[in-house]
Amino acid sequence: MLHWLHLRDDQMPTLLVTFFSVAVETLGALSDEAHSLVAEIGRRATLCTADPRETTFPFKRISMAMQRFNAMCLANTFTVSETPP
Repeated sequence: MLHWLHLRDDQMPTLLVTFFSVAVETLGALSDEAHSLVAEIGRRATLCTADPRETTFPFKRISMAMQRFNAMCLANTFTVSETPP
């Protein structure tokens, strides 16, 4: 098994890889490019699995990750008091 993390740049096989950075705002919508990218990932997953629901799974995963992040941010703002008010 080849461990990619331990290879130097000159040892890496040449791959055609495109990097897309996607920023997701908590209360905003995805940009057109981000929406197209996530939809394409879902479409390709559907081609592999033949499950039409695969197109919505990446959007749901992003939504759940944002909700969990927001919940953790909110939970860390509460303080615990030893004495009752």
